[in-house]
Amino acid sequence: MLQRFWEDVGLTLHYRFCMHDSISGTHQIMNTDIRTYKYCNLDYLNRHSPNNASFLKEILTMFIEHTPVYIDEINRFEKESNWEGIRTTIHKLRPTIDIVGMPSDISASAKQIEEYCLAKSNLELVPDLLLKVKQAFRLSFAELTNELERLNQKKDVHN
Repeated sequence: MLQRFWEDVGLTLHYRFCMHDSISGTHQIMNTDIRTYKYCNLDYLNRHSPNNASFLKEILTMFIEHTPVYIDEINRFEKESNWEGIRTTIHKLRPTIDIVGMPSDISASAKQIEEYCLAKSNLELVPDLLLKVKQAFRLSFAELTNELERLNQKKDVHN
């Protein structure tokens, strides 16, 4: 499952990715290495768990374990045009967006997906919104996997 998740990422995401500027409403291709770009802001988690690396590691581990499963569910539901399945899976993911500090436009897109799927309206907009949200989760997955590895290495150095 994890391999399929990474195959979905696509090679272009390793060096270029698209960012949405919510002020101007435009998309910009970012020519940067996502291995060093900080997509997530862990300030929220760090404020609520000061000096508690084990809590942070637990949250990151849960994100890493559950994200590929949810992305697979969304892909399956999208192929089936199962709008209720998409809605409930996106609903499960929405709190995670804020917890790991993804950009606010990702949260807004997830909310829009939920609303469109619930109302069964503007469904033609859902695939593009899903692509944006899935790309955000893939970028976050890569970043948070690296952060977890860094935290684990830090622990190993202190032992």
